Amino acid sequence: MKNKELDLYTDYLLSTFGAATATGLSAMVGGAVSHDQVTRFLSKTDYTSKDLWLQVKSVVRSIERDEGVLIFDDTIQEKAWTDENELMCWHYDHVSGRNVRGINLLNALYHAGGASIPVAFELIKKPLQYCDVQTRQIKRMSEVTKNELMRQMIQTCLQNSVKFRYVLMDSWFSASENFEFIRSRGKHFVAALKDNRLIALTEQDRKGKRFTRVDELNFPEQGCVRGYLKGYGHEVLLVRQVFTHKDGSKATLHLGLSVISCSGHIMLPRRMYASQTENPAHSLALDFRRTAGTIRQRAHDGSDHQYRYGSPEESLDPTGTGCRDEPPSWLSTRCTQDKQRYQSTQRLGCQDYPD
Repeated sequence: MKNKELDLYTDYLLSTFGAATATGLSAMVGGAVSHDQVTRFLSKTDYTSKDLWLQVKSVVRSIERDEGVLIFDDTIQEKAWTDENELMCWHYDHVSGRNVRGINLLNALYHAGGASIPVAFELIKKPLQYCDVQTRQIKRMSEVTKNELMRQMIQTCLQNSVKFRYVLMDSWFSASENFEFIRSRGKHFVAALKDNRLIALTEQDRKGKRFTRVDELNFPEQGCVRGYLKGYGHEVLLVRQVFTHKDGSKATLHLGLSVISCSGHIMLPRRMYASQTENPAHSLALDFRRTAGTIRQRAHDGSDHQYRYGSPEESLDPTGTGCRDEPPSWLSTRCTQDKQRYQSTQRLGCQDYPD
């Protein structure tokens, strides 16, 4: 790939406000580069994720950290009037809630040290055609699913020795198979969950198949509970965040995290929240915000009381030895004053804190 042509083309894409065309690029540089030159550059080969990695490798090496984050998300470039083919075809757009015709792109964004850069991508192709029995219409399907592509991209990042510890994804990718894959590679996940995702708050409830929808659990926003997602055999943290829009309406985000306890961070005493299934769960007060597709650290309150490991019956780490993995730097526990906590225990139906 010629860097000069690539730099010129990417600068044009970043600077143009309308439709990006080869004619427009040629006009922008006063004809120094012809329309045909741009067309030949774009059509001479099919650029892949490998080509992207060769371009960004040096930048990634300069910013990567062990606490790095891989963020997966897909986007659809709608092209309603273009002829259909295996690349330009129908996809379900979960933002608009309808099927649209266009190009579906799956991205892997690497975030570390305050910088974000794409490290891999896959174009969703649907080469297989079949007849829908109910509608009797010809439809298309992919040979591999988006979840399989995401796992392949994670494996590629591991083979490229990209330093990261956490994988962030939206609810489309929050499948148990993905969780198992990520944990088997020694990494952690932070995944958005659909409101109807089922969770059991204790091991006994999981074995007895007594599950509850995550949106029906009774715990406050910016709090969390520990439990077992249906179909996934390991304990997770469930975090809830409520957002208020400009029009006053509210939206709730539920996150599932594989990090259970955090050694070296402020830990709150054990408190019990009563859910609608009357199953108790341990809680940690988490304070976070979601910005530009990533979850970043929010400043500590600076509480006067630092809860540390000590009394086994009061600690979230009964062994007193810490946890297996360090928590992400952008996920921190937040302590408020004891007086506020004592006042809230009865109102929230919780057990009192020990002195």
